[in-house]
This record gives sequence, C-alpha cells and structure tokens, in this order.
Amino acid sequence: MREKSLTIRGEKYGIPAVMAFPDAAGVFPAVAFCHGTGADKNEVENIFGRLAAALAVRGVASMRFDFAGCGDSRADPMLLTFKNETADLDAVFDFLTRQPEIDAKRAGVLGFSQGARVMADFLGRRADRVSAAVSWSGACARGDDDVFEKWRARYYADAVKNGYALLPSTWRDDLMLPKDWFDEIRASRPLESLARYTGALLVGNGGRSGAVGTPPKSPPPPAERTKPSKCSTGRRIFSTRPIPRATCRTTSSI
Repeated sequence: MREKSLTIRGEKYGIPAVMAFPDAAGVFPAVAFCHGTGADKNEVENIFGRLAAALAVRGVASMRFDFAGCGDSRADPMLLTFKNETADLDAVFDFLTRQPEIDAKRAGVLGFSQGARVMADFLGRRADRVSAAVSWSGACARGDDDVFEKWRARYYADAVKNGYALLPSTWRDDLMLPKDWFDEIRASRPLESLARYTGALLVGNGGRSGAVGTPPKSPPPPAERTKPSKCSTGRRIFSTRPIPRATCRTTSSI
C-alpha cells in the first residue's frame, strides 16, 4: 500500500487527510472514510488505517480525514459543527474524485458512528455521485434512540450558557462541542436523506445499539435492487473483536 499525507482546501480551513493506494499503478475505485465524534482520521484502534490496507490489497484506494479540531486539524474546535462536517466531506469527495488515479464513477463513502450521519446527509444531496455506501454503527436514529438527544438533554444548557459544552471522556481529552453542533445535529434528517439514495448500501451495526433505524415511509425507500445488507459487528463499537469481522465484510462487499 502506498500512502500520501496531504491537506485539502476546505471552505473555512485546511482538512488533513491521508490517501491510500494499491501498490500497483492504475486507475482505482475509491472510498472516503468519515470518522465519528471526537475521534480522528484513523479511528479507534486504527480501524480506518487497517481498512485502508485491506482495501488496497483488493485494488481499492481510500481517503481518511480529520474533521475540524480533531486529529491533526488546526481548525478552531468551535468550528466542529454538523454543517461544517458535511462541507468537509463535500470537499474531500470532490478532491478524491478529481485525482487521475481514481475512477470517479466508482467512488463510495463509509461513515462510522456520527460519521455515518454525515454520510447520510451527503447521500441525500449527492446520491448520483456515489456508487457504494457503508455505515458502521451509524448514529442515524431519531427520537428516543438518538444518542445525541441524550447528550443534548444533559449538556445543552452549558452550550447555551458558554457557547459550547465539555463532554467528559475516559479515553481522550474532554470533548468540546459548540452550541451550533447540538442545533444542527437536531435539525438533520439522516433517515430521510438515506431514503433518497438508491445505490449499494452495507449496514454494520452493534447488536444492542439500534442506531441505524428504519427509513421512513415518505420519501420512498431505496429501490428493491439495493436492499441494505446487514451484518453484526458485535455489541460494543470499541471492542477489538468486531474489527476484523467488520473489515473483512466491508472489503468483500465494496
């Protein structure tokens, strides 16, 4: 696998990214990876780096990147809003599909946790540009199953008071989320966006999380020829055991 680190010009700031290619020369299909809240472009236990290597063996290129204030990003963490995240994916996908080594007609997107919610928004707006999509433990539910509504109930008052809220973490520095992030997440409609996408879709979800949900009756669901393929990736998204299975299933499906 060949890798190249670069910075992509976004609307408001530079987006740190790593592009991975198969060792051989050629023109390849590609996938953009969207990480979850508070993570970075490599994701927990380097799962995105490991997936990039597995895809490269199968002749698929990839690009993983950092949202604002995450990983190697130098952007102000106050710019970590849902709208900015969707704009980042737009910029990354456009850059990726302009590269001479990439077949723009065979380009996909993968989202992990909140990254899948960003992906869903992208699919709803630009479904014609995407040939395949993958959701890992997607945080796309609404109502009582929406983890972000639970965060809002606990931390939104702080966000209103200070302009941001600090969410305590046991595995990283406390996560700072601006008020706009809470407001824009609530305004997003991931299941409606997914329903507008009729391409190939792989959904991997933890056995107890119930985060993906079922697309609403209106607008109409994806065509029958593109029924989502579901696989269990284990009960905990941060467990080491599901990672090889999730990577194997994903690489064999793309």
